[in-house]
Amino acid sequence: MSALATEQVTGGPRTSTAGSRLSPELEAVIIEIARSERALDDVLARSERLHQANIHHLPASCLVCFSSR
Repeated sequence: MSALATEQVTGGPRTSTAGSRLSPELEAVIIEIARSERALDDVLARSERLHQANIHHLPASCLVCFSSR
């Protein structure tokens, strides 16, 4: 499940509670990974939209075409 889907299911990013078993450093790393996953999801979605909108383009410069090879 992507970070975006996790956030939608849980209703938002998790916050630290008194009984949390995660160290603050580990929690910060997990949050950064989730942010990176959301950013990657955004890049891939933008690439897909640009691919669909640009009929004549170079496959070597298109992330969607490149990944389908």
